[in-house]
Amino acid sequence: STSRGLGDVYKRQEHMKTLYLHIGTPKTGTTSIQYFCKNNSELLAQKGFCYPLFDFKYIDSGNSRNGLFLQNAYFTPEGERDLAIEQEYFREGSERVKELFDTYDNIILSDEGIWQTAFVRTRGKDTIDRIRRIAEEGGYQVKIIVYLRPQEEYAVSWWNQLIKHSRTSANKITWPYYKKYISRYVGLDYYGNLLQLEEAFGQENIIVRRFDKKYFKNGRLLEDFLDIFGLDYTDEYEVTQEQKNTRFSDNACEVKRAINKIPTVTQKDRIYFQGLLLEVSKVSMERYPSYMMSDREIELFMKKYEEGNRMIAERYIKDGQPLFRDKKKKHIKWDRNNRFFMFDLIQFIALAFMDVNRRLDQQEAEIQELKRQLERRRFFRRR
Repeated sequence: STSRGLGDVYKRQEHMKTLYLHIGTPKTGTTSIQYFCKNNSELLAQKGFCYPLFDFKYIDSGNSRNGLFLQNAYFTPEGERDLAIEQEYFREGSERVKELFDTYDNIILSDEGIWQTAFVRTRGKDTIDRIRRIAEEGGYQVKIIVYLRPQEEYAVSWWNQLIKHSRTSANKITWPYYKKYISRYVGLDYYGNLLQLEEAFGQENIIVRRFDKKYFKNGRLLEDFLDIFGLDYTDEYEVTQEQKNTRFSDNACEVKRAINKIPTVTQKDRIYFQGLLLEVSKVSMERYPSYMMSDREIELFMKKYEEGNRMIAERYIKDGQPLFRDKKKKHIKWDRNNRFFMFDLIQFIALAFMDVNRRLDQQEAEIQELKRQLERRRFFRRR
């Protein structure tokens, strides 16, 4: 096949220009990696690795996710999808990458959405093939970088993210429904997905890392990421406070899910309530550190992926250790009728009222100041 042929070409051309494509998976520190690369793009370029920043405009996404143009659906502020802009961004981004290879031997693009789009969303079924084609046309090879965490952690985290942040109808689904139809929402067949990537780009071009502090180089994610490129983590790099995509507590998730079901709620409203619920979550998770699955449910859930995970460790990592270690954590399964739910709900309502009152006080102060200014102007005019 054509894709197998491309892998053979890569083997024969050891010094081929290389696009390093970091595709997540989602919920594996991708935000931290992207901000780090953006903030240190000039230094990385000096070391021979270009992390380009594009001026494409996406709602809710900054230019640190520089691989968005490879897969992202473009929506207008009114919520309408614009295929023409999607295609234009893909064309412009692809051309820009090709031009940058005139200067650099190595380019890094990062977007965790590629994993979801390629392996879950119907609109993204040709994503891998499109990336392979532009690489062939540009005369460069693609190396895929992917971090993996246990499937049950990814599944729970992704449901939390859907309720917290999604604009789609998925932000209303219950955990039981999500778990029953999970393949519609999240790509958990790691081994099957990696084989598809291997078919397109060659086994030697698939770089798999564990998202686990124990396995990071010197216990640090950013140092581990730089190690992929043979770069040392030194004081030269600017490291700002680590960016985190913080999750909701399970109680906060249920409150947000109820809010999402209000017919008249807008995206602006959702973002406002999201901020308040993140504040509630800080206390809520300490008071009631629950999880959406019991230990027994986790064991049964992971059983489905046991063989594939073993094959990933043998085929791609090759260090003689299992893909994921047993962390032996005792989980308290979330109960909708837990005694802390009312506390969290009251705190959320109180925070909302307090915020409204602060805004009203601020507006009243501004109005009074404007009145004073008008009075002064009238006084001087009379004189």
